Amino acid sequence: MTRVRNYKELFEGLAAQLAKGTDVQIPRVVKDPGEKPEPIIERLIEKIGYLPGDLPERIVRFHVVSASIQLDIVRMAAGELSVPDKAFVIRQDLDLWADNEVRGDQLVIDLRRLARSGFWP
Repeated sequence: MTRVRNYKELFEGLAAQLAKGTDVQIPRVVKDPGEKPEPIIERLIEKIGYLPGDLPERIVRFHVVSASIQLDIVRMAAGELSVPDKAFVIRQDLDLWADNEVRGDQLVIDLRRLARSGFWP
């Protein structure tokens, strides 16, 4: 969904403005990670440990990184950070997201392969 909505480009543009010293309103494009989890996560979280290999660890890492980026966006949208801090956090989060996106893409491939294999205890 982030690709469809061009969030990377949005935040790169905001970071460029912030780097010039211009304060910008950060849109709250995500929900607070402290709110109720997505229904599918809530329903299946107890079953993650049944997945083979390192899949549980990779899924948790993906969601922890995603949640930390979401929390940063929520805090910036609430006006909790200064202009230089917003610029720094956005730059850091863009790097984190790029890495996490690669991990997420591989997770999807591996989970689809597993689903096609007929694995589900």
